[in-house]
Amino acid sequence: MVCPDENQILPCVCSKGIEENSVTLECPPDTNEEQLQQVFEADFPSKNLYQFKMEGNSYVGVLRSGVFNNVSFQDISITLGGMYGVESGALVSSKDTLTKMQLYLNNIQSFPFEDLKTFTKLEFFSIGYNPTNLIPLDTFKGNPVLQTIHLPNTVSEFDLSMFHDLPQLTIINLAENSLSYIPSGFMTFGSTHTEKIYLNHNNIEEVSPGAFEAVEGLVIYLYNNKLTVLPEVTWRPMVEEGVHLILHNNPLLCGCDIAWLVRNTSLIEHISYGATCSDGQNIHDLNPEDYDLCY
Repeated sequence: MVCPDENQILPCVCSKGIEENSVTLECPPDTNEEQLQQVFEADFPSKNLYQFKMEGNSYVGVLRSGVFNNVSFQDISITLGGMYGVESGALVSSKDTLTKMQLYLNNIQSFPFEDLKTFTKLEFFSIGYNPTNLIPLDTFKGNPVLQTIHLPNTVSEFDLSMFHDLPQLTIINLAENSLSYIPSGFMTFGSTHTEKIYLNHNNIEEVSPGAFEAVEGLVIYLYNNKLTVLPEVTWRPMVEEGVHLILHNNPLLCGCDIAWLVRNTSLIEHISYGATCSDGQNIHDLNPEDYDLCY
């Protein structure tokens, strides 16, 4: 027996999955804060469960400190709800077990980012589509196990050192954040595993040389931005190392700044086929001879 008496945890439900130790505690959308507190006062035969799940809840406004009592999870998913705050210590019972935290599409304005440093196994963190505004500078820096960070439509500014020294990072999503400029050294993860960087649907007009580390096979999503030029000094070192750029829906002028691409079929293959000039012409259809006068 791994679940508490079902009457002690109402209105939530505890269920065991097919795989060993895959016990999920799920609370319905109408669970309120008092009920959630009472659920974890029940007698749990096992204090180490796999997942806590609560979706579409508008009655839990704040996740209170100590709410999970001494019950821990590997996966906490509280999404698509109206929660506007998470207190320091609310998730502390899972600091040694949690690998995945999903809090996207709530109304979270305050979150104890400083607590994340104590989560030694956290690999996946998603708090996108929340008005959190301020994320401390060292929230992610130096995390040795973090693989995925999802922060779409969350804040409008990120500190230069926030995404440094993340040796296992595979995916980072910063889409829809009103970013206009990507400075040199912005994303120096120190990871050879990076596969995808999402910067689409921002207002990016300029990317400085050295903004990203070149990793073979990396895809950088820059579609729906405001890029007008693709400077060779910025992008050639990237594509020569096998980085792919998704660039459609940018007002590219297609002047001499892209001569280095148009003249080299092996390099231009790293640019998405949807990329077009501001006049609508596909970059892949440009005539290299038209760039003979470019230096």
